[in-house]
Amino acid sequence: VTQKKGVRFLLVTTPVYETYKDRITETMYRDMMEFIEKLQKKYPHIEFYNFIYAEGFVADDFNDSSHLTDTGAEKFSQMLSEVIYPHK
Repeated sequence: VTQKKGVRFLLVTTPVYETYKDRITETMYRDMMEFIEKLQKKYPHIEFYNFIYAEGFVADDFNDSSHLTDTGAEKFSQMLSEVIYPHK
């Protein structure tokens, strides 16, 4: 439906703090990626952007291990915008 209406369908993982990253096991990460691959096979128009391990974020960018502060959210929004709209 989204593709027929000209709407992009995006899946995005947001940056997480080091303590969260440390708890992501290889199995958890692999399972997530396999699930996304299955979705993309079924719905090839889905775009996936993985920012879990994005660089440039510091402790002050996080409220807790998986939620950004306003400053972190602005930083992430800019990063995401550059990936989604690379020529703007």
